[in-house]
Amino acid sequence: MNRNNSSQGMTYLNDNIIHVENALIEEVATDTGKRGYVLISFQAGDDNNMIYMQEVRLNVAEETIIIDEEGRPLNLYAFEEGMRIDADISAAMTRSIPPQSYAYRVKVL
Repeated sequence: MNRNNSSQGMTYLNDNIIHVENALIEEVATDTGKRGYVLISFQAGDDNNMIYMQEVRLNVAEETIIIDEEGRPLNLYAFEEGMRIDADISAAMTRSIPPQSYAYRVKVL
């Protein structure tokens, strides 16, 4: 992965955090509004300039910051399939299909 390429929807902020832009919410699961997961898809690229769709399951905990575009706090009950988000997620992902990562911050667009 080209860690400097921000035009592909995914940017490495550092070795530990990835920023994902304009991701599509495919699925949301929560029972408390504060814990659960969000399945997202977004465009990604590789070193050969190939563009493909990437899916990632974002695991959300009470510590995850969830806000709207004005910075107002939200919870997972506000999420719906088809919404767009930006997210800061852990670079440590599982090798499952789809990969899973912890969400540090999610902004609903």
